[in-house]
Amino acid sequence: MPIGGALDHLGPRRTNGALLLVAAVGCILFGVADSFPLLLLGRFLAGLGVAACLMASFKAFVLWAPPARLPFLNGFVMAVGSIGALAATTPTAWMLGVVTWRELFLLLAVSLLLSAVVLFLLVPRDPRAAGEGESSGLLAATVGVRDVLRRRVFWSIAPLGVVHQGTFLGIQSLWAGPWLVEIAAMDRDAVANHLLVLAVAMVLGFLITGALAGVLAHRGISALSLLGGVNLAFTATLVVLASGFTGAPAALWAAFGFFGASGMLSFAILVAHYPPGLAGRVTSALNLLVFAAAFSVQTGFGAVIDRFRGDGPEATFAGAGFAAAFLIAAGLQGLSLAWLRLTRPWRTGG
Repeated sequence: MPIGGALDHLGPRRTNGALLLVAAVGCILFGVADSFPLLLLGRFLAGLGVAACLMASFKAFVLWAPPARLPFLNGFVMAVGSIGALAATTPTAWMLGVVTWRELFLLLAVSLLLSAVVLFLLVPRDPRAAGEGESSGLLAATVGVRDVLRRRVFWSIAPLGVVHQGTFLGIQSLWAGPWLVEIAAMDRDAVANHLLVLAVAMVLGFLITGALAGVLAHRGISALSLLGGVNLAFTATLVVLASGFTGAPAALWAAFGFFGASGMLSFAILVAHYPPGLAGRVTSALNLLVFAAAFSVQTGFGAVIDRFRGDGPEATFAGAGFAAAFLIAAGLQGLSLAWLRLTRPWRTGG
């Protein structure tokens, strides 16, 4: 939340540039650490330093791009980030055959430093960051998150985005692999290949949904309507996963990745209901709730699946556990969409 205030007060250029320097210091500490506390400090600083990257991009788009372009630009930067995440898998394993893990972290530090330099030298200076009539103090900007949370429109749109994205991230990051092992009975290589298919579909979902929102807007179809449509498709995918159908797992998880990623539309939709001076706090508040939901899904899925675990140390997850977990997730999708229809944000001013 403090980063949201900083983005609105200082702007994305200075906020993200300064934090990337913090991330570089964290990677250096991790690379040279000779004790666990120093490793822990390095990881903490690295995580803190990259915490503003996505929200800074969203804020920059609000400042410099027309509102109609926000869904596409948000989707594009999400796709770029997803490609970066793919680099942490096989490419990193290949690099570790050339350099040590310590040298790898030092290389990461150099790349972060270069990124910060690019931001400071090449990115235009931020326009006036604070909203009209707002206090210019950083503390006031941080506390001003109340201006975001007290509006009805936030609590009308946010639940759908939070449930949709939180479910997608929680399953994609933790439970997709166990489903492929326990339900589809795949070996390690097959699981890796299917997770790659999911990741590629996710990147395409970010790109295509963002572009489609712009095309539909010219035809009078709102991004909110598109979000409702992809939510229905995502819910249907969860129901099929709950059924235990394994006839076409690659296509099934590709659909999960594509429609799950499309939930990112909620960021552009929600920020359009606020003045630009609050954009950092809007996106940061929504992002915080999304990650809280993702962590809850990770834990909640495990709790539900464990209820159906067989006896004995070698027992595996039962299909009934996955079925129950996916059906609960699908039910929550339906409730969040019903809440959106009930509150009708398109008929309220906030």
